[in-house]
Amino acid sequence: MISAEKPPVRVADGVWWLGGADENEFERTNAYLVHRDGIAALIDPGPASGFERLRAAAESIAPIRDIAAIFVTDSSPAATSSLPLWVSAGFSGTVVAHWRVAMTLQSYGVVLRVLSEHRPLGSPHEDFLGLRTVLFPYAPNPGSLGVFDSETSTLFSGDLFSCQGLKLPLIWTEGFDRRMMLYHETLLPSTTRLLAALDRVDSLQCARACPLHGPIVEGNVGEVIESLRSAHCGKIDENLEGYDDQLSEELTALRQKTFGLQEIIVMTEDGRLRDPLTGLYTVEYLEHYAEIFASSASGGTLAYLRLDQMKAYNNDFGFAAGNEAVSILSSIVVENRSEDTIAFRGPGPALYLCVPNENSSQGEIDRLRRAIANSGAFKRDVTTSVAIATVSEAESAQVLLSLVRERSRLLDSLGPDSLCSSSGEEPRYRSGRLVIAESDPFLRAFLSEYFESRKFATLTARDGGEALELIDANRPVLVVAELNTAGFDGFQIRERMDASAELKNIPLVLLTFVKDEKTVRRAMAAGIRHVLKKPVMMAELEGLVRLMWEDADVS
Repeated sequence: MISAEKPPVRVADGVWWLGGADENEFERTNAYLVHRDGIAALIDPGPASGFERLRAAAESIAPIRDIAAIFVTDSSPAATSSLPLWVSAGFSGTVVAHWRVAMTLQSYGVVLRVLSEHRPLGSPHEDFLGLRTVLFPYAPNPGSLGVFDSETSTLFSGDLFSCQGLKLPLIWTEGFDRRMMLYHETLLPSTTRLLAALDRVDSLQCARACPLHGPIVEGNVGEVIESLRSAHCGKIDENLEGYDDQLSEELTALRQKTFGLQEIIVMTEDGRLRDPLTGLYTVEYLEHYAEIFASSASGGTLAYLRLDQMKAYNNDFGFAAGNEAVSILSSIVVENRSEDTIAFRGPGPALYLCVPNENSSQGEIDRLRRAIANSGAFKRDVTTSVAIATVSEAESAQVLLSLVRERSRLLDSLGPDSLCSSSGEEPRYRSGRLVIAESDPFLRAFLSEYFESRKFATLTARDGGEALELIDANRPVLVVAELNTAGFDGFQIRERMDASAELKNIPLVLLTFVKDEKTVRRAMAAGIRHVLKKPVMMAELEGLVRLMWEDADVS
């Protein structure tokens, strides 16, 4: 048994258990510190109620200023609610979390650099002692992850290997099998997700697993993995009779309730994500909601619905009338849609529709198009064109979004009142280049991977000098540059590009942690039209890149 008053416990070389909640609490939440070579990383900041004790434990090993990163494995308050207190105490490093968890951290009102985890399994964070993040989706949350210290073969496993109970020991021993099994069966929604997570852990060959809750698994991680493989997740009552027969019905009901709850969350989320013209949620939110939509058991259709020939409409009646037409389009769709169809504001005179149930989705889309055509609300008769992609033909939410966007670009060639439901050839890299100048190696790699995955050919530079060499040699379509790059900063890169007749027309997007009036005025004076504040909203940056790319007519 571990007393709350005891000092930190050394788990491995440079790895410390800082303590957990009071021993009388049923679910002890653990916090860990990795400290080597004058650098420290905190694994889960812990609950606010235990902050003072965890802070004292951490500072007995290293000052808070040495903590370069806080890794967040879970979005629960037990794991994260003390984060603002760590900031108040002097932490100014990087928070590493899955993007889903990073979104919830904003509710604490803390302004920090958050490095949302998008890297593949095993990506190292070299600035943070080489710790590697390991994704455990839906184990139990969409943004669950683990952190692996390859130097000591220690896995900080989040909710995996956790258990509950009073007066738990520090090290897992025989007799806790049932507690651990019950924890996973009642917390994790899917046995499939548990098995996938266990397979990832098994491949790491861990010497120990340090969970978010309960005892540390020391030396016999493989045995515990095999034991957990027999768990039946999604189980609410451990004494269920006829469990195998009832489990399917319970899980189906659970999925439906979860999906419905997530829809409600989308419909009631912060108004800042709404488009001011239509009141609908923006494409930024669609990027996140697509993950939920694509996992629906009943499938569904993502549709891009636009008003046809709006350029002529604007020429005839003015741009104010064009905006009015978009507002009318939104109102007709909202008034006539089925209760479970969700609409998002798209680019220009267009909406995106998430229509559940693939079998009936085409009928819903046709009904909405008829309502628009027959409304008589526009200044003249209008038609709509639609591009669609179904959940069943896409292996991920990102592919679903890419398919419908690719097909939306084919509508012009099909003429007004058209429907596009197939893509033809697979999208290929465009011939132009995108140069990214970013001194932070992790952000540089992330931006490159992000745009490469979206079929943009990218070149990256560590400093301003290298960026100028790449720009001069490759004549990119667009440059994305951090303001404070070494050698030449973002303004100096722009100045040297302007001095060249061949480079001066290449646009540049400036990224900066400090976006104030002075910075913006200087950027405008230098001919830089777009200044984005870090941490960057990737939907905004991608949108700018796509607009500039299309303006350059690269194909």
